[in-house]
Amino acid sequence: MKAPKTSSWQRKKKSKLAKLGGMFANMVAILVVLGLATLVLPRHLNPFYPLRASDPIGPLTKWKLQGLALDGAACKQFLKDADVTFTEVPETQGQSQCVVKNGVRMTSGGPPFYPNSPQMTCSVAAGLVIWERQGLTPIAQDMMGSKVTRIDHLGTYNCRRQYGRKTGWMSEHASANAIDIAGFQFADGRKITVLEGWKVNGGQSTQVANFLAKAQAQACDVFKVVLGPEGQGERPADHVRPRQGQAHRPLLRPQQVASHGRRVAAGIARRSRQSRSAAADERWDHRERRRRRCVRNQHGCRRIGVPAGTWTA
Repeated sequence: MKAPKTSSWQRKKKSKLAKLGGMFANMVAILVVLGLATLVLPRHLNPFYPLRASDPIGPLTKWKLQGLALDGAACKQFLKDADVTFTEVPETQGQSQCVVKNGVRMTSGGPPFYPNSPQMTCSVAAGLVIWERQGLTPIAQDMMGSKVTRIDHLGTYNCRRQYGRKTGWMSEHASANAIDIAGFQFADGRKITVLEGWKVNGGQSTQVANFLAKAQAQACDVFKVVLGPEGQGERPADHVRPRQGQAHRPLLRPQQVASHGRRVAAGIARRSRQSRSAAADERWDHRERRRRRCVRNQHGCRRIGVPAGTWTA
């Protein structure tokens, strides 16, 4: 006994069901892998764990810091967990472009800045804590044989445009989102400056120059942008400038997720209607072609090409 034939739309329906089943299986597999990853991956490589000051600098450090830039409460909790004492700075607004949000002043437990307790955004403070503990201190011990006891800087907040011009883009200093580091002092009494130590004897490599270059490279793994002495444009080449830049949202907020979900659902519904419409048009075309191939007479419908005497209803 022959198996009943399946129509084209039934075969397409089975194909769509098979594709949906495959997509569901892939989603389950991805969730299982992510679940296992949370158990296997180290904390600093796991995107589901919050950032801690004790975490080594890794590929997710910069991304997690951008998350702290968007969440002031989480950023301040990060500083508290790192045993950093700080005072919150009220929102500062000089001109309409000069607004400091989530400003703090680290009073103890943070990097040993001079002048003390500069005003900066919380995300910059968090980045400096990580850079000083996980980058600068090990590099100083390894390359200079001594601990950094003071970090000289040229300032953080300054309501001005880039390079002090009258027109153009606002500087990151206008929002206290950057710091200009000019030099270091070590426990053995040595002092170095970026101006004198960055390139010595025509650019030949020295211990100080290598240390400064390595410190800048470590800062690049933490901060969004780090300008070296060569990248200061019209400014003197006397400092390194780590800055966070404008924070971009690494994750969508709940209301954005809902809005995005509605747009996705609307797109799926629209494509589904188009697919159903196309399938209906295809079935209509099939029936129309079949009707036109038949010759209607008093005996019914005889298909063209079918031998005479063979009739179909």
